[in-house]
Amino acid sequence: MCIGMPLDRSSKLFEKYAKLGSNTVSYSLNDYHFFYLKPLYQALLKIMKT
Repeated sequence: MCIGMPLDRSSKLFEKYAKLGSNTVSYSLNDYHFFYLKPLYQALLKIMKT
């Protein structure tokens, strides 16, 4: 669905067709970043500094 399509446009289409509330995808991506990617990045950065 999102191959070659900007992320914001594809997420709006997904929300529309899945009948989700507005900004559901963006909030989910933000939570994913905050809980998974940021701690992973900080752990890798700490390891690379040693």
